[in-house]
Parts: sequence; C-alpha cells; structure tokens
Amino acid sequence: MTIITKLSATGFKSFARKTDLIFGNNFNCVIGPNGSGKSNIMDALCFVLGKSSAKSLRAEKSANLIYNGGKKGQPSKKAEVHIFFDNSKNEFPFNTPEIKVSRVLNQKGMSKYLVNDKVHTRQQVVDLLNKVGINPDGHNIILQGDIVHFMQMKPNDRRDLISDISGISMFDDKKNKSLRELEKVEGKLTEANVLLVEREANLRELKKDRDQAKKYVDLKNKFKDSKATYLHLLLREKKERRDSIQKVQDEHNGKINVIQSKIKEIRTSITEKQTEIQEINYQLDQKGEGELKLLQMEIGSLKSGVYKHEARVETVKSELLKIKNRKKQLLGDISENEKKIISLDREKISLNKKINLIKEEDSHIDNKLIGFKKKYGIENLGDINVKLSELDKKIEEKEKLLNGAGDAKQDLVRELDRVSFRLDGIRKELDRLNKSKNSNSLKELRKKHGAIEKELSKVIGEDSILSGKVGDGWSKINSLESELSKFKAKEVGIKEGILNNKSIDKVRKFKGVFGTVSELGNVEEKYSLALEVAAGARIKSVVTKDDIIAGHCIKELKNNRLGVATFLPLNKIKARRKESVSALLKKNEVYGLAIDLVNFDKKYANVFDYVFGNTLVVENIETARKIGIGKMRMVTIGGDLVESSGAMIGGFRGRTGIGFNQKQISEKVSVLGEELSNLNRDLQEGMERRSEIEHEIESLRNKKAELYGDIVKIEKSLGIGSSEDIIKENKELDRKKLEFEKELEIIDKDFSKFEFDVNELKKEKSEINEKLINNPEIRDNLTVLESEKEKLRDKIVNINSDLSILNNQLNMYHSEVGKVKEIISGHNKEEEEFGRELVDLNKVVSGKKTDLKDKEVKEREFYGKNKELASKRNKMMELLTVKEEGIGKEEDKINLIRNKVNEVSIKLAKAIGEIEGLEVEFEEYKDGKIRKGVSIESLKKDISDFERMINNIGNINMRALEIYDELSNQYDALLGKTNKLKVEKDDVLVLIGEIEEKKADVFMKTFNHLHSKFREIFNNISTKGQASLVLENEENPLDGGVDINVKISGSKKLDIRSLSGGEKTMAALAFIFAIQEYNPASFYLLDEVDAALDKHNSEKLSKLINTYSGTAQYIVISHNDSIITEANQIYGISMNEGVSKITSLRL
Repeated sequence: MTIITKLSATGFKSFARKTDLIFGNNFNCVIGPNGSGKSNIMDALCFVLGKSSAKSLRAEKSANLIYNGGKKGQPSKKAEVHIFFDNSKNEFPFNTPEIKVSRVLNQKGMSKYLVNDKVHTRQQVVDLLNKVGINPDGHNIILQGDIVHFMQMKPNDRRDLISDISGISMFDDKKNKSLRELEKVEGKLTEANVLLVEREANLRELKKDRDQAKKYVDLKNKFKDSKATYLHLLLREKKERRDSIQKVQDEHNGKINVIQSKIKEIRTSITEKQTEIQEINYQLDQKGEGELKLLQMEIGSLKSGVYKHEARVETVKSELLKIKNRKKQLLGDISENEKKIISLDREKISLNKKINLIKEEDSHIDNKLIGFKKKYGIENLGDINVKLSELDKKIEEKEKLLNGAGDAKQDLVRELDRVSFRLDGIRKELDRLNKSKNSNSLKELRKKHGAIEKELSKVIGEDSILSGKVGDGWSKINSLESELSKFKAKEVGIKEGILNNKSIDKVRKFKGVFGTVSELGNVEEKYSLALEVAAGARIKSVVTKDDIIAGHCIKELKNNRLGVATFLPLNKIKARRKESVSALLKKNEVYGLAIDLVNFDKKYANVFDYVFGNTLVVENIETARKIGIGKMRMVTIGGDLVESSGAMIGGFRGRTGIGFNQKQISEKVSVLGEELSNLNRDLQEGMERRSEIEHEIESLRNKKAELYGDIVKIEKSLGIGSSEDIIKENKELDRKKLEFEKELEIIDKDFSKFEFDVNELKKEKSEINEKLINNPEIRDNLTVLESEKEKLRDKIVNINSDLSILNNQLNMYHSEVGKVKEIISGHNKEEEEFGRELVDLNKVVSGKKTDLKDKEVKEREFYGKNKELASKRNKMMELLTVKEEGIGKEEDKINLIRNKVNEVSIKLAKAIGEIEGLEVEFEEYKDGKIRKGVSIESLKKDISDFERMINNIGNINMRALEIYDELSNQYDALLGKTNKLKVEKDDVLVLIGEIEEKKADVFMKTFNHLHSKFREIFNNISTKGQASLVLENEENPLDGGVDINVKISGSKKLDIRSLSGGEKTMAALAFIFAIQEYNPASFYLLDEVDAALDKHNSEKLSKLINTYSGTAQYIVISHNDSIITEANQIYGISMNEGVSKITSLRL
C-alpha cells in the first residue's frame, strides 16, 4: 500500500522556510488553533497531488500560494512542495524504495512538476498517481468545508459519487468511445448510402443500354454458333448423302453390268435356236404350212395378252386387300377416338357441374358481403382493399402531376422554342434545295428511291409472313418427327432381336413356317414387358405347320451351320394341364392369366398355352407374396418372375429387343408418316418461295443503295446534308412540336384540377379508413369474406383452364375423326374404281382365253399331220418366247435401274453443288462454336429467331458494356462496404447495450455493499436510530439519485437534511467510512471534518479513525483536542509573525 512518508514545503503559503513533516503509516493528527496554518498542510498535499484550481487551495490565484513575507518578512520567489511516497513494494514503476513527487510554482503562476527531481508534465504526474490509485479529487481527500458539501450533496451527485467508486466510469468511457465510433460509422454509412443511391441511379440509367448491348452481342454469338453448327451439320449430312448416293449409283451400275451380261448370254442362245427354227420352218414350208405361221403368231399374241391382264388382276386384288385392311384399321381408330370423345364429354359435364356449384357458393358469399356491408353502412365502398389501393395510386399520380406540372410546363416551353428555331433553319435549307438547278433530277431520284422502298417493304412483308409459316411448319415437323421417332424406336425395338437372328431368318422363307411366337401375338403396351419375361426363351420359338417341315428346317440349319432354333409343330404341340385359378383372378392387383392377355389366331392356341401355361400376371412382388410364393408361376408388370418352385428372379430389367407386336404402334407410325410427308411438301414449297424472295430483296436493296448514292452525290454538290435526313428531321420536329403544344394545352387545362382531385381523393380515403379503423370487426370480417371469394375465383379459373384443355382435346379428336372419315371416303372411291377395273379385266381375260383355246385346237390338228417337226419347232419357239420375255424383263429391269441411275446422278450433282456452296458459306462462320446435341430443324428455327431479334434491337451502344461493368464493380464494392458498415453499427449498438447492462450490475453491487456498511457504521457511531441509502428509481437506478434516510423511534423517517449539524456530519462520515470499506484508499486526508461535532462525537470519530487506520494511513487536520485521544502521531501547528511552525509528537 502506497503511503505518504514525508511532506516538505518551502515558500508555500505560511511555510516561509523549509518545513518537513514525517508521517506514520497509521493515524496522524495535525492540531492547532484557528489561523495557525494547519490547513495549509492539506493544501500543500493537494498542491502536489495535482489540484489545478487555486480556489480549491483557498487562494484567489496561483501566485497567492507563494509566501508573501507576512508583516516583516521577505516574500518568497517561489513555492516548492515535495511529497515522498513509500515504494517498498514497487507499486510505482521505479526501482527505488521511495518516490519523490514535487511541484514548484513561480510568481508568474507557472507550475513545474517533478518526479524524483526530473521534470514531468502535470498530466504525466496525474497518470502516474492514478496507476497507484491516487486521485486529487478522490473520496479519500476531504478538504475544509467538503464535509458540509457531503452533507448537502444532491441525490444525483451522491449517485455519481457511488458510480465513481464502483468504477463504472470505465464503462462510460467505453460507452462514449462506442458512441463516438457509432457516430463515425453512421457518418460513413450516410456517405456510403448517398454514393450507393447515386451509383444505383447511374446503373439504372445505363442498364437498359448495357442489357441491349449484351443482348445484341449474345444474340450475334448465338447466331454465329447456330449458323456454324447448322452449316457444319448440313455439310456433314450432305457429304454423307453424297457418299450414300455415290454408293447407290455404283450399285445400280453394277446391277446393270450383271443384267447386260445375262442378256448377252440369252441373245446368243436365242440366235442359235432361231437358226434351228429356220431350218425346221424351211422344211415345213416345203410341206405347205403357210397358214400355221399365222396361227402361231395369233396364239403368241393371245398368251402374252392373257399373261399381262392376269398380272394386272393380281395387282388389283392386292390393292383391294390393302384398302380393306386399311379401312378396318381406320375404323378401329375412329372407334377409339369416339370412346375418348365420350369420356372427355363426361369429364366436361362433371367440370361444368363443379363450376355451377362454385358459382352458387360465390353467389352465397356475395349475398353475405352485401348484407354485411349494408349492416355497417359500407355497401357503397365495394372491395375495400382494392379501393384503398386504387385511391393511394390515384393520389400518388395526381400529386406527381401537381408537383411536376410547373417544371414540365417550363421544360416544354423551352423545348418548343428550340424545336421552332430548328424548324425555321430546316425549312430555309429545304427552300434552297428546291430552288437548285439539280432539284429536278434529285426529285426524280427520290421518286424512284421511294418506289423501290415501297416494293422492298412489300416483299419483306411477304417474306416475314412466309418466315412465320415456315417457322410454324418446322415446329410441327419437329414435334411430329419426335413423336414418330418414339413410336418407330418402339417398333424397331420389338422386332430387332428376331431380325438379327440368322437361323430364324433362313427358315422363314420355307412354306409352312408361320413365324416366331413373338410375331404371332399382339399385346397391350402395359403388359408387354411382363409377357415377354413370362415367355422367356420360348418367345423366339418358330411355329411350323407340322413336324415334317420342322425337321426340314433343322436339317437346313445344320447343313448351313446357321445355329440352333426351337420349332413348335402345330400337329404335335400339346397344351399344358391347367389348374383352376378363378379364385385368384378376383383378387386386387391380379390382371389375369398371361395367355388371356395375348391376342392370337385360334389355331395357335396350343402354342401359346405351351409358352405361358398357368403363368399369372400380377402388379408387383408384394402381390405375389400375398398369393403365395411357390404356389404357382407369377410375373409382375415390372418384369419380376416368381417360379412355381419358389425361385424369385427380378431387379432392374432392360428391354431385350424381342417382344410381342403392339398393334397401336404400327398404326400410329403409318398415320404420323403420312402427316409428316404432307408437312415436308408444304415446307419445301414455302422455302423455295422464300429463296426467290431473298433474291428479290437483295436485288431491290442493291438498286436502293445505288439510287441513295446518286442522291447523296447531288446533295453534296449542292453543299447540303442528306435531304432524306433533313426531310425526316423536319417531319420529326413537326411531330414533336404538335406533341409539345398538345401537352402544354393539357397541362394548362389540368393544372388547377389536380389539386382539387388530390384533396377529394384524400378525403374519400380518410372516410374509408375512418370507418375501418374505428371498427376492427368490419375490417377483419370483410377480409375473411373477400379471401373466400378470391379462393372461389381461383377455383373457377383453374376449372375453366381444365375445360379449355378438354375442349382442345375434343376438337383434336373430332378433327382426327373427320380426317379419318375423309381418308375412308377416299379409300371407298379407290375400292369402287379397282372393283370396276377388276370386272373389266376378268371379262377381257375370259374372252382371250376362249380365243386362245380355239386357236390351240387348230394348232393341235395341224400338229397331228406334222407331229415330230412341228413339236420340235413349237418347243423351240416356246423356249424362244420364254427367253425373249426374259430379255424383255431384264431390259425392263435395266431401264428401271437406269431411270434410278439418272435420278441418282441428278441428286449427286445437286449434292456436290450444295456441298461446294455450303463450304463457301461456312468460311464466314468457321470461328463459331459447334453446338452439340441439336437438330438441323431446331437450328433453322434458332437462326431465324436470332436474325429477327437482332434486326428488332435497333441502335446499340456497345460502350455501355464496359462502362456498366466498371460501375457495377464500384456499386458491388460500395454495397459490400455499406453492409459491412451496417454490421459494424449493429455491433456497436449491441456493445452499448451490453455496457449499459454491466454498468447497472456493477453500480448495484457497489450500492448494496455501501448500503450495508453505511448502516453498520452509522449504528456504531450514532444512537439516533437506523440510517439507510435509498434509491430514488429502483427499476433504473442510474436514472435517479441516492438519498440518505434516518429512521428514528417508531416508523418515522427523516432525510439527512432534517438532522442536526453534528448528526449530518456523523452520517456523512459513516458514508465516507463505508466507501473505505468497499474501496479502501492507501491514505485519507481529512481537514476539520469534526468542526460541527461535540466532544462526545469527536471522541467517537477519533476511535473510528483509529480502527480504520490499521488498514490505511489517515492524516487528520483538527482544532479539537478530543481528536488526539486515539492518534498515533500528533503534529502541533503554531504561527509567529505569519510563519507556521510544526512540533511533532509520536505516541
């Protein structure tokens, strides 16, 4: 503990000469009569400890602290005081056992502070003393008169004293620091927000240009990539097509060479036979058979005619059969569509019923709303929320118009003046242009230019319409191709496995082979996978007429080493023994026996019974388990198999490519193919017309550019700008002038009306709000009813949407039924035509056969006479006829192939030309990125869309991209800074809140301790009653003061100000000693605190000081002899001729 060991004063007040006081570490008492200078010792101590005010040292000014010489003495030049502190425990940051703190004051009032004889500033000295708990204004220094102040202290001052003692000043420092930091943060935040708003406004203004430029660049890149990809795919497709065409051409040429070689061999054989026939004819001619030749010619002609007509009959019959099958298929489609139409009609009726029910409910709610509004007198308010929203919007609009009307008017007037001035200049320039000698030729050029522009607009309009049609066509084709691909993929997937089996393909051509099991059965798509798994390997078995044909097929496969196949002869295959499963078929998720889910010809019943047996089709494994694993063979819709042995086979199952035929798929493929063909034809015509239009547009644009160049040349020769630009500007300025004049007229008319409208709207809104605010029941009930009504409206909208979809589906199915009926009508006409042709052909064939029979009879009669020669010649002639017919057929083949070769050659030349053109075009887009996974059709649409969007963009500010990115980065950085500042602000506010909480806690802890000690000490030194410290504001103690109350006998309580002087002093001293208990100081300086005490109380005070002097040093100034009774050291002060002297006594 730091104590004062010594005080040395020279020239300070009444201590003219050097005066030293050696203090003990306990109770030191300085006594003397009034005016002896004893209080100057206290002033000297405070002088060194850092008291800056001269008045607090009982002097008018600092110079008065210097010894003035008294009546006869010599005034001192300076005042010098030294205090020596004990530093045996190194509490001061000096490695010395004692610390000397000095203050020297000259006559000019200038002070100098020293520590261990080294000069320091006052603040440095104060800070040094604060480190060891010494404060010149602390509670441990009670100067003369301070005890009176202590007694008369206001409650708030007393609270501040407790606050200082508790040390919460450090919280105040932290709080003040935090508040200063908060102020800085808020300043920075305000500045950042201003900049943020400015940047945001700039970005908002620039964003449109940036977005437009970005969109333009993006579209250009997408167009380039799409064009490059389109040309790349087209080139690849064209090259593949060229190679394919070349391959076909080579194949055709090879076939022609083979057929020509065959014809050559036949012709050689014919020549040889003709020579032999000539010899026989010569012999017969010699025998007189001239008529026979004519007869044979007629017979040959009749046979040829019969052959040709019979071939046509077969063709007609085949066509009639096809038409019959096709009509049957189409009638099936009509039946299915009509079923769907019936189902949709039922659903439509159901939805209409729902709408009617909802409308009834809506009407009921409307009635409730009307009744409710009528009840509260708000029936004229309509929809409250909507009306309020509309009123707010109207008020805002009107106020904007009102506030901006004046400025707008001024701006319009200025703009109108500017436009008028510019119009005068343009009209003068146009007058000069019209008076020029070249004006006639210029007018003629403009006339032609205008005509071409008009024609160009017309052609571009047509191109735009065609472009839309072509785009729609591509869209429909893409949709149909996608759908057709799906169905073809399913169809191919079903047949793929069988077609790739060489052994089955080899025996398929034999008579009596009906096909594989998979080809002979038709199933619904839902059961396809289940039945494929149930059939297993037997699905690939080949069905034959009998075992003889099956044996012949096996022999053929063995001889040709083509593998192994299973054959099921109809005459030998036997059905399996069936068990009764009728009870199982009634269970849920059981679809039936597998054989019952396949459609097949009845003659194959044993085959399919053999393949499926008693296999049951169920929903899933759980269903199979309910029936009983091992009870019978079962297969699930997902393809899991449960054998009757109990074996379970399942998991993920992909399609094997071998399955039963699905009738619906084949029919759908045929219909879609026909629609796709029609669309492709229409699309080709549209594209050809577009190509013609593109050439027209290019030609017209070239002519327009040439005329424009001539116009510009003439205008430059006249020394004027572009006449076209001048005329356009003239028109534009005229239009603006009219607009400005109209706007001025509107503003002038409406200016006075705006204010009236705003007031009326505000009044109406106020009335509505007043009704709603005054009665929350109205507001809440209206909200509930209107919410219910809104929900019903949403339901009606959703149902109407469903109805729209149903109507679209109904229209589609009705349209399909109509189309199919038209197709059937066409087939009926074809059937009639083929029927008539068949009747005519049968008549012709019948007549020719009759004639042929008669001629052959005559020929046989002649042969009877010259049998051998005629027979030989006839056989040769028949052979020649066959060979000639063979040559004719082969030549027909060659002609057919040559026609194909010619077609292929044209296609090849076209493909080569297209490739060369595409390669030239591709050079322009070769830097584009090739897109993956896109079709040519979708690319065409994309290119067309991108071109249209690019043309629609208009003028582009490309500089906006760079500027926007720069501003955007600045904005983001500023936004990040703002957010950071907001977080800092929140942190500071949280810290301030925490400080306030801690501050209150620390204060109450100190208060409770002081209260307890104060009561205890006061009871010890006073017999008047009980004293206590009382908070004025218990909830927020720091917002109120602290009173001292004394409870006398009974329940009467007195404030400290109601006590006598001595009682006040004892209460104040009890409070001071309570502080000593809580926050003990190393020493206490008490100057005449006993002035108001009688002898009895003085002795009590002396004893109390003696008690506390065991833990702290006390230096007490007194003129009361009773104080010295308990002191350890006594210092007597006397004065002679204005100079104080000290006599010390240690007890």
